Amino acid sequence: MRILTLGLLLSLLAWAQPVLKSLSIYEKKPNYTITVRYPGPNAAALRLVREEIAAFKREELQPGCILDVNYEVVYSSAKFTSVLFSGYANLGGAHPNGIQKTLLLSSTGQSIALQQCFQGNGWLKALETYCRQDLQRQKLDSDKDWILTGTAAKPENYQLVLPTSKGLRVIFTDYQVAPHAAGPQEVTVPYSVVAPHINPKGPLAGQ
Repeated sequence: MRILTLGLLLSLLAWAQPVLKSLSIYEKKPNYTITVRYPGPNAAALRLVREEIAAFKREELQPGCILDVNYEVVYSSAKFTSVLFSGYANLGGAHPNGIQKTLLLSSTGQSIALQQCFQGNGWLKALETYCRQDLQRQKLDSDKDWILTGTAAKPENYQLVLPTSKGLRVIFTDYQVAPHAAGPQEVTVPYSVVAPHINPKGPLAGQ
């Protein structure tokens, strides 16, 4: 009986997860090549990559231009799945433009806005404080004002935040808190830092 109950529980947990497999979009034209991979079939993921493709095609594309995007399932639980998209757009400049996007999916495969995970805006201030201290400890080749501006408690500074088993993985894009040579920066914020602001009815409840 105990074995049967455990088997049923595992079956329910498996059913609750969105069934994702790697899908791709490939397009080759005289002046560009597009290679994009995404988890699917999932409408939210497909919408995200189509927006990226459309933005790429709006550029003045010359022969040799490339859009290359891949994804990684950073974390998956019974409540949500965190997906990180990364890649580049080579538009013929001095260096390719880095691409990083995040997607948080519910157990049914629906897109979850990060704001839904919290109550109010106090979580942004909590991220600001923790990320500033962490980045300053890292002794980046950057100046204080750069870090202060890039970590300010504004939604636009925290577009790339992914819940994981250990906490919130916060990604700061190229040039956000440091020069291009330093590349993107990351900070993992423990859930205890934002615990008072977590929505008790949201996907992060109990983390």
